[in-house]
Amino acid sequence: MLSYRGRTEVMVANPIAFPDFMRYLYTRFVPSQLSVAKLVSLIKIAHQFRVEWLYSVLEDKVETYLNRTTPSPDSIRLVFELFCHLHSFRNAAAVEAALRVAASNAAYLLRQPFILTCPANILVRVLKHPSLRVATRRQLELFLKEWMTCNYYHPDINALANNPDYLASVRTDPTGLSASVVCFYAD
Repeated sequence: MLSYRGRTEVMVANPIAFPDFMRYLYTRFVPSQLSVAKLVSLIKIAHQFRVEWLYSVLEDKVETYLNRTTPSPDSIRLVFELFCHLHSFRNAAAVEAALRVAASNAAYLLRQPFILTCPANILVRVLKHPSLRVATRRQLELFLKEWMTCNYYHPDINALANNPDYLASVRTDPTGLSASVVCFYAD
């Protein structure tokens, strides 16, 4: 916070969402239909200001969204980026939904630049999830090597990268390659 001339400036994650945050904070009413981008922005602000009740309500909405719809590639990216940013959701169902969606759309996520900054503990949970789908095993191998090059050594990631049984057990989806290429160019 900066203060000058009797005014206080508040630095928030998304200033555009701040008026909505204030409205929901004071009315305690959150509409049932919010875009994923707005949900992500509001969760970041609620987390920043530690407004637990609003954070919980928004987190439940993310979980409902992930479980009831087929998320768009942009929505998948936004939610997983948020998940990595906060290191976890508090709602166990939201955690499972985020991991399931991330794992089943790994062919797309592994091509996104932000995934290289994903914390190792979250990445391991995605890579060990039963819903994991990649376009090719080679894609996964290259991603793991790139992640280890960009980040510090992590024993769990190293163990996955050097485990031929793990790499052989990963399910591939040949249609995932073309879908991830289309999604990559759509970004």
